[in-house]
Amino acid sequence: MVGYRQIVVDATTGKTLIENFTEVAGGGTVLNDEYRLQFPEMFAAFTSARVGAYIAEASPEGFQPAAVSVFQVESVKDALG
Repeated sequence: MVGYRQIVVDATTGKTLIENFTEVAGGGTVLNDEYRLQFPEMFAAFTSARVGAYIAEASPEGFQPAAVSVFQVESVKDALG
């Protein structure tokens, strides 16, 4: 389980689509085999990052909307316990 803060910005308009840096709690996801198969680059980025690291991802034009995402890793823990 990785906990993170996130901001997603529309690459065309610059409008913030998602943001939880200013919220009490951030987001999180379980890094399981399903996630690894669906998002191999993000799985590799999250599993090699240390707490406090920033990860940036850009979705190309053609995705609706094209966006830039920045994550700050807040925590890492075993999802089973």
